[in-house]
Amino acid sequence: MSTDSAICEQQKSDLLKTVAANLKAFRNNSSLTQEQLAERTSLSTETIGNLENAKSWFSLDSIVKISSALNIKPYQLLLNPSNDEVVPIDLVSSYMGGFKDFVKSGGASYGIKNSSRK
Repeated sequence: MSTDSAICEQQKSDLLKTVAANLKAFRNNSSLTQEQLAERTSLSTETIGNLENAKSWFSLDSIVKISSALNIKPYQLLLNPSNDEVVPIDLVSSYMGGFKDFVKSGGASYGIKNSSRK
């Protein structure tokens, strides 16, 4: 598995876990059971349970239905609760490190020749 592929898989896993944790927390804060949330969203109780346990992927439609039922904005289910970042900061840092190296080298370390325009 390539590094990029491994990073992408990690990002997917992190997002799934973030949505699962947020869904459960918002549902509990609303004093709703999984069954009650399922009724309000027209989703099955099994779907709600699978989402809360990070066992299945969510659809945009389910995010909208759930956020509406919980009286929150859809993006709130995607936020990392510890820092309100949608993308975990460590992933951003890993990308920024590579970008900084690219800029410092003028692209040379990545096989790009620096050409001046006159």
